[in-house]
Amino acid sequence: SMFFRDPSAAAAEAVGRPQFVYFPTADHMPPYQAATPREAAHALMNRFAEPRPEFLAEAAAFAADHFVSGKTLGVHVRGTDARRGFEDRRSIPFDIIHEEVAARLHHEPDTRIFLASDEERVVADFRGRYGTAVCYRPCARSTNGESIHGHYDAGVAASGFEKGRDVLLDALLLS
Repeated sequence: SMFFRDPSAAAAEAVGRPQFVYFPTADHMPPYQAATPREAAHALMNRFAEPRPEFLAEAAAFAADHFVSGKTLGVHVRGTDARRGFEDRRSIPFDIIHEEVAARLHHEPDTRIFLASDEERVVADFRGRYGTAVCYRPCARSTNGESIHGHYDAGVAASGFEKGRDVLLDALLLS
């Protein structure tokens, strides 16, 4: 795949190559083989979705350059499709997000903020409020409220690879 390593040959032989079949509902899904859904997802990600080394290296380089204080607060602000409620998606209101960030900065003023968002206006808002404490990756973002991936509109002009890379790197940095 473009973003993840192939499963090892040993794992593939032990369980067979994964077959991904689309089911419109979860009725045909096998039960989790773990104590919780989160543990099951973690096991599947470790087995089948290990990021390729170049993406891990890029995330590590960004972190080394920007997370220098040792204290970094990761903030993911969903906009566009989540703010419009598309497919029943939800986004936490800005005032609640800023209350949480302010509380953290009150107790640990030297904390950096890593911001992941799909909207330029969110980046501008955070920069205006928190100045140089905010860092973020340059990536494809909506400048007019249209969705990044074109869920309900034309989307933002960027390749699928660029958009996928942006999401993966932001997720790695938030983790």
